[in-house]
Amino acid sequence: MKKLISLITIMMLGYGVYAQTTASATKAVSSILGPRNAIKTNIASYYPLTTANIYYEFKAGQKISVGTGFGYKIPQSFEVDALVDIAGEDDDFTWTGDIEPQGLYINPYVRYYPKGAITGFYMEAFVRYYKYDFTAPYDYTKNSVVIYEEADGEVDGFG
Repeated sequence: MKKLISLITIMMLGYGVYAQTTASATKAVSSILGPRNAIKTNIASYYPLTTANIYYEFKAGQKISVGTGFGYKIPQSFEVDALVDIAGEDDDFTWTGDIEPQGLYINPYVRYYPKGAITGFYMEAFVRYYKYDFTAPYDYTKNSVVIYEEADGEVDGFG
C-alpha cells in the first residue's frame, strides 16, 4: 500500500511540473480573451470526484497575476466524531457517523511567478469562502425508546 501511495504521489508531483505549459487549448483561450487572460481548471481535484472547479486568471504585471476560482463540492460521505448538544436536553452525547457535505465555494487569489506571469511554477496567497449543506442521520435513546433523526446543517466560513 505504501508503494502505491508513493507512486501516485510521484505521478501527481510530476504532473504538476508540466501543468502550466502552453497547450493548444490555452492558445485558443488567449486568442479569444487576449494574452493577459487565462481560464484554468484543476484536473487532479476531479479524482476521486471531490470538487468541480474553474479559475479565471488575469496577468496584472510581469510576474504577478490575480484571479478567482469557483467550485462545487461534490457530495462525498466521510465519517466524523462529534459532541452533540441538543437544545433543551440535559445530557450531551458523542455521535459518530457519516455526513455528506455539498455546496459552492469561491477562491480569490494572487500568484507570483518567478519566470513570468501565467506560466510555470508559482507561489499563491488566497482566501476561500465556502457554504456547504449537509444531512447527518443519527439515533439516540430516550426513556428506553430508540429515536431515529436526521440533522440538517449548513456550514459557511473563510478558510
